[in-house]
Amino acid sequence: MSESKIDNDAGQPNAIYGFKANLRQTRSEVELRIDKVEKLNWDFSITPKRLIFGILMLLAIILSTFFFIIADLKRALYLAPSIIMLDIGIIILIVLYIFTFPAFGSLLSITVNLFKHLVNSRQVKKGKKPRSKATGFASTRKDGLIRYVDGYVARLFYVDGKTSKTAYPAEVLQQEIIASRYHNNRNRGTAEIIITSSQKQNTDRQSESLRALHETNDNDAIKDYINLNKRYIDEKIQGERTTFIQYLLMISQDEKTLDDSIDTLFASTAEGLYYNVKAFNKKETDQLLSEIKGLK
Repeated sequence: MSESKIDNDAGQPNAIYGFKANLRQTRSEVELRIDKVEKLNWDFSITPKRLIFGILMLLAIILSTFFFIIADLKRALYLAPSIIMLDIGIIILIVLYIFTFPAFGSLLSITVNLFKHLVNSRQVKKGKKPRSKATGFASTRKDGLIRYVDGYVARLFYVDGKTSKTAYPAEVLQQEIIASRYHNNRNRGTAEIIITSSQKQNTDRQSESLRALHETNDNDAIKDYINLNKRYIDEKIQGERTTFIQYLLMISQDEKTLDDSIDTLFASTAEGLYYNVKAFNKKETDQLLSEIKGLK
């Protein structure tokens, strides 16, 4: 994403506004939605790369089968049914390779993983294989630093997003510039993983703030208004409304690289990349890791 492309007089965001993609993806790896399939409530998508490979493989199989059969018609009488059935199975595998789920990968990889899981689960139930309890994590350091058994280190952060749903195009454009500058300057040796959690809203802070306002005011009308707000929060929001919380996991091979990447993150946050970024302490880190499946 070049500066010359972003800096336009109309102040309009780029054409891909609203489409989330990995900034380091090539055009052939970008997932394309299929409108006709989505109408059937199937969240399938394709990538140009997989589509081209799939078409080439289909052509190779169909042509090779065709020439193999017509080369000897007597042989075709005996082998054609078996070869056609084999080709149908291979074509199904190719179709599973072409179509992908944006969140889970290709249908082929999902099928393979499911088969592996079923086999592994069966072996565990029969006692032929011990249940795996390995998480890949060593103990968390006192300052909240996550240590992996292979020597990698990481830190967790609370992330408060910047762009609003009602943002103007000029605001979205400015956000794109800041995000582009951050990703161009950040250390590629540090992996960044965004974890999104959906949970019921907790209004303890708002309730405490309203309670303090109530105690410091003498005006009865203001107190009634504060009580009205508190009652609404307690009855309609606390534990009722859903909120989304984002966490950022930064992983590096060594602590120095990680610290440099964190400095870049906070510098970009000061420029407006996020509203706020807060590092986890040891207790918060251990609690979140324990809530992730497989780490309990």
